[in-house]
Amino acid sequence: MLKNYFVTAIRNIYRNKVFSVINFAGMAIGLATAILIFVWVLDETSYDNFHTNKDNIYRIIVDFETNSQASICGALAPTIKDEIPEITDAVRLWSGWETQIYYNENTVKSKGSFSETSLFNIFSFPILEGSEDQLLHDGHSIVITQSTAQRLFGSESPVGKTVQIKNRRQEKEDFHVTAVIEDLPSNSHIQFGFLFSFNLLKEWYRPDYAERWSNYSFYTYVLTDEHADKDKLTGKINTIFNAHKESTASLHIEPLKDVYHNPSILNRLGPTGNGLYVKLFLILGILVLVVAGINYVNLATAQSVKRLREFGLRKVIGAGKTELLFQNIGESILTAFISLPIAIFIIELINPVFNDIIGRKLFVDYSNPQIMVGLFGLIVLIGLLSGMYPAMVISSILPANILRSSAGGLTKLSSFRKTLVIFQFSLSIVIIISTVIISMQMKFIQDKDLGFNKENIVYAWIPGTEYKVLKRELVKNSNIVSVAGSGAQLDWIGWWSGINKWDGKVNDDYISFGILEVGYDYLATYQMQIESGRYYSEDFPSDPENSIVINHAAVEAMNLNDPVGKTVTYNGRERTIVGVVKDFNYESLHEQIGPMLFVLYPKQLNCLGIRISDEDLAGTISYINSVFERDLPGEIIDLKFLDKQLDTLYKDETARGKLFFLFSFISISIALLGLVGLATYSIEQRTKEIGIRKVLGASVIEILIAMTKEYLIWVVISNFIATPIANYFMNKWLQNFAYKIDIEWWVFVTAGAIALLIALATISYQAVKAALANPVESLKCE
Repeated sequence: MLKNYFVTAIRNIYRNKVFSVINFAGMAIGLATAILIFVWVLDETSYDNFHTNKDNIYRIIVDFETNSQASICGALAPTIKDEIPEITDAVRLWSGWETQIYYNENTVKSKGSFSETSLFNIFSFPILEGSEDQLLHDGHSIVITQSTAQRLFGSESPVGKTVQIKNRRQEKEDFHVTAVIEDLPSNSHIQFGFLFSFNLLKEWYRPDYAERWSNYSFYTYVLTDEHADKDKLTGKINTIFNAHKESTASLHIEPLKDVYHNPSILNRLGPTGNGLYVKLFLILGILVLVVAGINYVNLATAQSVKRLREFGLRKVIGAGKTELLFQNIGESILTAFISLPIAIFIIELINPVFNDIIGRKLFVDYSNPQIMVGLFGLIVLIGLLSGMYPAMVISSILPANILRSSAGGLTKLSSFRKTLVIFQFSLSIVIIISTVIISMQMKFIQDKDLGFNKENIVYAWIPGTEYKVLKRELVKNSNIVSVAGSGAQLDWIGWWSGINKWDGKVNDDYISFGILEVGYDYLATYQMQIESGRYYSEDFPSDPENSIVINHAAVEAMNLNDPVGKTVTYNGRERTIVGVVKDFNYESLHEQIGPMLFVLYPKQLNCLGIRISDEDLAGTISYINSVFERDLPGEIIDLKFLDKQLDTLYKDETARGKLFFLFSFISISIALLGLVGLATYSIEQRTKEIGIRKVLGASVIEILIAMTKEYLIWVVISNFIATPIANYFMNKWLQNFAYKIDIEWWVFVTAGAIALLIALATISYQAVKAALANPVESLKCE
């Protein structure tokens, strides 16, 4: 029996070549697309999952009135570890910076962070060499990753070796390597090339630098026991925090699994994703499979009319409902299985493009038994779901009706098919609307005035002690318009401070300010605008100690009228506000512009910003590099264009937009592929009707209208269904942006018109072809 079913299925595939090709193509493209989406979703959800204690690790977040940030006061971690029994361990991290490590003749540049030894008790970063109890035991011990060790030491064992690293005064100090750890996985939100000991902060800064309740500069993670209650733990942490804080801020704990997926947290550590996109793409992957399945169902039910006699004869000679069910579902599963190798070929074909868009190296590991079992399971599931309903309806038709050529039993299938087509069109219109809105928002981001001029600025991180020397040499080139130093660049303001004292304060407000250390020419170089007052000037010698410049968002946060002349207490010193800068976007457009202090610190600035003219760009860059090589011998300097670096703030957003567009296009193409098959079948069934209409004098246009009218009605119905759905979900998506477009009515009209034109173009070819055919051919058998 199985052999008979298999042979019948193969013959049916062979006899209906056009429909079979459409089925295989639609199913294969749908499978390939869905598999790639699921691979991306699995990668996104894998962040930080490799840690053994992942379910009991939490990050502590501080919530201010206007925002939430990941950096918290340094005194918190040791206090809660000692006073809360549920917390078995805690660790503080300080982000650090890229710096050079020297060993004999070798020099490498790597990202260094400051950490306590407890990092290795909480997180699973395997130690390859070295003793656990000696990891970061004193201020001049460091831990390096395997790749950093190979770049610096080659085949030598690094443990016990002494390297040199420059301190804040750009003087080389000796550090001894106590351990080598595995390279951090790419799906870790914590990233570094080496670790300083946390004790070094006492030497390089102040003895109490990391022990104060007012210094919100540290990332804090806690490990809890298995029975800890999250809400009760949050309450206990806040009780301790409230006893020491000087603000209205509060704390909450965030599970490790949510850290990567929460981009709304400011001053965060490491890369970040967006949980909303994970859900969005997961739904899109499922919908692509649904569209491919709908194609199969529509064509299978349409072809069932042709096979009525076959099913009737099988019933007459004893085939029961179960056998017919088995046969129809088996054919559906066979179609899915035949589509699988085609899908794998498509995956391998487009995977390089896919990886190029997302900026990662993802692939499907076909040698992994779990992957293959999952693929085959998916095939069987798709086959079952696609074939179940048609099989149930066909197997329930009475043989007498079938053998009398009565197709009345298939009325349910016809209605179901119309419902599925409307669903497909609705889905396609939702996707078209979503794609248009996403494209508009991405263009809005790219074109928005950020409050400064990002064009023609290059920058580099330099030893701060050399700032004045480099500036003096650089401005000698006539193509260099202006040079300014700062403590950070506009793609990442990494230093935040809480302030609770200013003129006119009326309550217990405690505001988190972004701190930007700047030189005298900063505003001129970045072409920012003064709203009121003035900027720092060398004509005012007291500015470095007594003055402060703020942005407009700070004025609003402090609720100041006429801010110039008012005072703000920063870093223990009362300073007079001398100027207000117009707001500018220093975070991505996902975030509101927050309050900021421009702190004049002209002696030592590590980030050198250089505005250059359009003339002889290559020559100017060459000159800048020659100055670095001459005046900074042995230093590895990376010169970057600010506009390109700022674009990385939206790199993932842009990549997700491109992916959505790509997969949307594929999904719509699959739906149209099914529509081609359905239209071909429908017109094939109405060939004699078309012949009669022509004989009776109908024109090609009249026949075309008659053939397409039903489909066009379906599109109009679909548009009414899709519009509110797309509007709801796109408004939800736009809530991720502090600065966003308004959704205009014409977007929905345009999407409906596009769907209507696509459907008309798809169906019209077959209809016109039939209308132009000689009616003699279709009527000669009558």
